[in-house]
Amino acid sequence: MAEEVGALLAQLGIAVITGGRGGAMEAACRGARRAGGIAVGIIPGDSAAEANEWCDVVIPTGLGHARNVVNVLAGDFLVSLGASAGALSEICFAWIQGKTVLTLGGVGGWAERLASTPLDTRVGSRIVICYNLDQLRREIEAMRGE
Repeated sequence: MAEEVGALLAQLGIAVITGGRGGAMEAACRGARRAGGIAVGIIPGDSAAEANEWCDVVIPTGLGHARNVVNVLAGDFLVSLGASAGALSEICFAWIQGKTVLTLGGVGGWAERLASTPLDTRVGSRIVICYNLDQLRREIEAMRGE
């Protein structure tokens, strides 16, 4: 799923920014690169060698999990597919910054669980469940005014 999302973002001309390591982050980077896009890895450590092989740009932060704030600030919106504490922290940071959080229904991640319960009363913050890649594309295009 993450690889398909990475490819979709690349097709829309959007650089994919991840935590730059394995799992879904690596799959999203792989999808972006295979689709001709750019994959950026903002990694927790201080060595670029930590990044997965699909990252075009590696930004070592030395910040550990605090780098999740940088990941969120670097993008216009967040696509969250994860069920880890790291994914949850990125959702919270995106919410605080008023950035839309998108997810795919059926992945069982934090964004899907939180979509029906606002985290607080911040205006402009929202979590949107998309039930397929076409709906995800339409949501992104609408946010970009296309």
